[in-house]
Amino acid sequence: MYGILVDVDECIGCHACEVACKNSHEFPKEIMVQRVISVEEGEFPSVKILQSPVERCMHCLEPACVSACPFGAITKTERGPVIIDHEKCTGCQLCVKACPWKIPKFNLETRKVYKCDLCYNRLQEGLHPACVEVCPVGALKFGDREELLKEAKSRKRYVYGEVEAGGTSLIYASNEPLTKIGLPKLIP
Repeated sequence: MYGILVDVDECIGCHACEVACKNSHEFPKEIMVQRVISVEEGEFPSVKILQSPVERCMHCLEPACVSACPFGAITKTERGPVIIDHEKCTGCQLCVKACPWKIPKFNLETRKVYKCDLCYNRLQEGLHPACVEVCPVGALKFGDREELLKEAKSRKRYVYGEVEAGGTSLIYASNEPLTKIGLPKLIP
């Protein structure tokens, strides 16, 4: 099963991952399927800034969006990516309501829902997701989910995605609590 390890402590907030994602897909221009956020903590002169691409599909191991879609427009592939077939998507937005992170984005113009697909087409060509390829500091790492999980646990104090919402293919790791960057506490 594929996965992406997000090392929050290494992210510099350059937004290259956002741009690469946008350029590698044909999403409507106002749709951003991943977004880097910045959270400031403390007071001058001891300000700490945490940055991370947290607003993106987690590619759940047991995705609620798949079972919520009455039209079969969302599927989980064998290797992990959760993808949307826009030919089948009616824009009912039940997937948005079902997602623990409310990630799928509805576009009024196309009447369709969009989200990260882990660059599914690139994966089929033997390439890594665009966001991983362009990260200048290596804050994003692509590989086998279980191996990435082991690496995260060995290097960082906090790991997110192992059990949250039944487990996810995106693994966040940091030496700071991950709720600080907006990841919610979810029951496994």
